[in-house]
Amino acid sequence: MSRLLEQYRKDACLLSGGGHNPSGASSSDEGLVIDLSKYLNKVTVDKEAKIVHVQGGALWSEVDDATCPHGLATVAGTVASVSIHL
Repeated sequence: MSRLLEQYRKDACLLSGGGHNPSGASSSDEGLVIDLSKYLNKVTVDKEAKIVHVQGGALWSEVDDATCPHGLATVAGTVASVSIHL
C-alpha cells in the first residue's frame, strides 16, 4: 500500500465513503480513490454510555439500524444510502 500511495503522492488522492454520488464527482481520472465502504463500515453502540462509534464507510441506514433499537438517534441527513464519510 505504501508503494501505491507513493506513486500517487503528487496526484489527487480521494476518499470515497460510498453512496450519494452516482455521477462520479468523487472520482479522479489521474489519481487514487480509496473506497472506505468495503472494510471501514463498522457501527458499534455503547448502550450504557449512549454513544455510537461509526467508521467512515458506513451508511446512515446502518447507523439507524444499530441505534434505533437502543432509543438513540443521530442528527444527520435523511437519505439513508449516504455514507458517513468522516
